[in-house]
Amino acid sequence: MKFEKALKKMRKQAFLTRENWEGDVYVFLATTKKIRQPGYGVIEANYKIGQFLCMKTADDKFVPWVPNAEDLLTTDWIEVDLKEAGETEGDEIW
Repeated sequence: MKFEKALKKMRKQAFLTRENWEGDVYVFLATTKKIRQPGYGVIEANYKIGQFLCMKTADDKFVPWVPNAEDLLTTDWIEVDLKEAGETEGDEIW
């Protein structure tokens, strides 16, 4: 899918990746003060958080992400089902 559609899905709390990204890498829209990931538990911030695109890297780090020109123009975006991949325990991630 195109990035425009991927962004719309991220606004509805979807997780997306590109077909050519290797490893367990995905991006999503961070919107709340809590994150829950297996192995990390629930991490809650004591401050307001603005919305931003976040990437889960292949080495299990969460970092801010800004799409480059190729990311914006490509049509290889796919939605990731984290529950199917065993990434969540049924709770909100962000």
